[in-house]
Amino acid sequence: MAPIIELRNVSKSYGNREVLRGINFRIEVGETKIVLGGSGQGKSTILRHILGLEKPDEGQILVGGVDIVPLEEVELVPVRKKMGMVFQEASLFDSLSVFDNIAYRLEEELVPDDEIIKTTKRLLHLVDLQDDDLVKLPSQLSGGMKRRVAIARGMAGTHNIMLYDEPTAGLDPITESHITKLIIRLRDLEKVSSMIVTQDLISSFQLMTMCAHREEGKGVEVKVNPAHPCTSRTNMVILKDGRILTEGNLAQLLASTDPYVQEFLSSLRLLATHPAT
Repeated sequence: MAPIIELRNVSKSYGNREVLRGINFRIEVGETKIVLGGSGQGKSTILRHILGLEKPDEGQILVGGVDIVPLEEVELVPVRKKMGMVFQEASLFDSLSVFDNIAYRLEEELVPDDEIIKTTKRLLHLVDLQDDDLVKLPSQLSGGMKRRVAIARGMAGTHNIMLYDEPTAGLDPITESHITKLIIRLRDLEKVSSMIVTQDLISSFQLMTMCAHREEGKGVEVKVNPAHPCTSRTNMVILKDGRILTEGNLAQLLASTDPYVQEFLSSLRLLATHPAT
């Protein structure tokens, strides 16, 4: 099966500054790809290129097997409809209610009203919010609730690809864990393919070691289970100076001998030695 997203030798410069240098990677159907790196290493630039907001100087970007680089803006619309996007600051429409934020894309796609109501409520419950929250404005929500609404909005529509830009940034540790477990649930129970741009090692470790499953009488459980096949569908790319230093699953990353990778993953090694229960 062809990858759902593929970058082939993608390079990008702004003036004399090279931001991406020959980037190659694939996101398979059902895979979660974590793109990790320090500030200014090209993580968000990759995200903007996949969305077609920027074009590379060289290379190809394939979404669903279609090279989007030569496409005009109007031709990118159906490609973007295949993807849901969660921005770092949630970026909800301030003047719209939670319901209207989630339903926005469905209304654009001319989905019947009764189906919009049904789907919006399903997505709201999927992110652990309640029907009473539908009438609230973004100003009435906490940071964690805004991020959950943003994920629900990103899931609305006819697509199975999710892109996340620093989804846990700026959140307290408890809310951060809730958001990470929500992404795990979407991966394991909704079979969503996703790319997560982040600097959050704790969240990354959870994504690579935890799985979600339904237990009769208990609902959905998200637990540490690094041997489960679901964790094999989560891989990490580490960027430095616009290049991919290494890529792989948790075991492959921890075995890397690259000094920068070792330094960057020092906290990850500690977590692997003393995992949370």
